[in-house]
Amino acid sequence: MNDREKDLESLFHANGFEWALQMFSPRENAAAYFLERLDKLDTFMGSRNLGNSGPTLEVLHKLTEHSPFKAAAFFEALVAIRSSEILCAAWRVIQGMSIENLSVAYEHLQTFRLVVSLRSPYGEAEVYESHDIDDLAFMRHLSKCKSGGKPLLNGFHALRQKPIGSR
Repeated sequence: MNDREKDLESLFHANGFEWALQMFSPRENAAAYFLERLDKLDTFMGSRNLGNSGPTLEVLHKLTEHSPFKAAAFFEALVAIRSSEILCAAWRVIQGMSIENLSVAYEHLQTFRLVVSLRSPYGEAEVYESHDIDDLAFMRHLSKCKSGGKPLLNGFHALRQKPIGSR
């Protein structure tokens, strides 16, 4: 196991995600697999000219320290979401972008399509799309509420929360 893999495993442990490493088969390939997912996400973000705002190991350490609930949300997304595109959408919502539009189309045993449209606080728009039904996991992490009686999807959150004060 190399240093990056050890570092990522320490982040999984710090955020309470040992279970994701244990369920991976074979177990010794888990860290390499998740690092590959992060590398693919970085490549995707570069192809979309999203700069250097991706979830590097350094960024994930800082997020774990300063905002453990956001870190937990990202690690759940990393484990559950399959495409780099929708994983990027999850990361961007965790960073503060708002969901402008969410569209799901499904036809029994035929097609699936998820489209997520985001808007930054500065008015910039981004659209993410997937045809992988496993990416439907994105939706279960969204919080919903009403604002003035109107529907609002507000944030991307972890489903499993570590008790406050535990590390």
